[in-house]
Amino acid sequence: MSNPPDLRPPEEVFHGGNLPEDLKWLMTNFDLPKDDPTIVFCAWHWNRVRQHYELINEGGLHFKSVLDPRLDRMQAYAAIMDKLYPGLDAIAKILGQDEATMKQKLHQGLEKPMVQISQKMEKVIADLDREWRELNWQRAVACFIAGMAVGSILILCVV
Repeated sequence: MSNPPDLRPPEEVFHGGNLPEDLKWLMTNFDLPKDDPTIVFCAWHWNRVRQHYELINEGGLHFKSVLDPRLDRMQAYAAIMDKLYPGLDAIAKILGQDEATMKQKLHQGLEKPMVQISQKMEKVIADLDREWRELNWQRAVACFIAGMAVGSILILCVV
């Protein structure tokens, strides 16, 4: 790998006076020599971060701009869930009941409406049956009268 043009050799950048205060503190606190590879690596990393600070900030701002709308949506979802929670609690309580209790409550709640619907249907069916019988009777009488009339006309025509 070749070094980028703005990167100087470690010996120029990382001699004692050019190190940041944090790295100087690390060296004195842990008694590390200047040529320790860990210090050289940390100094190199510090120098790269300092050189690309604006780029890192720009990436952070881009990340924040992408993340903020998602966080807003998550907050909106959380608000909706807070509104729904009492209803969900009631549903969970209902679902937690045993099957026999649920069947009994369902039977009690639906029995009266079903009986009413059944009675109305029986009345409608009875009315339809009565009207059907009346219509059949009327048709039979009409056919009988028509037969008598045709028969009378034929008798008159023959005589």
